[in-house]
Amino acid sequence: MSLTVMISTRPLAAAAIEQIISQCLPGVAWTLQSKSAEGSSWRLHLAIDPCSEPVSGMFSSILASEWLTGIEFVSPAPTVCAPAKTPAVQ
Repeated sequence: MSLTVMISTRPLAAAAIEQIISQCLPGVAWTLQSKSAEGSSWRLHLAIDPCSEPVSGMFSSILASEWLTGIEFVSPAPTVCAPAKTPAVQ
């Protein structure tokens, strides 16, 4: 499975996004490409299961960042992740 995500940010260097991604995912699992000269539009391609725990953690970190202004999932086919299984409370 793979997923392509468009990320909109305040102008920033690629290293800021790459640092978050590389803390969560192995280098062979993703590529980041700038889509604007000022560093405010990015294409992130994930070559890893988009429903995996590491990808979920990466998105949580990106969403918590102060530089994020928008995110759009542009994968060719819809991706639906099953809800996380939590143990029953007794």
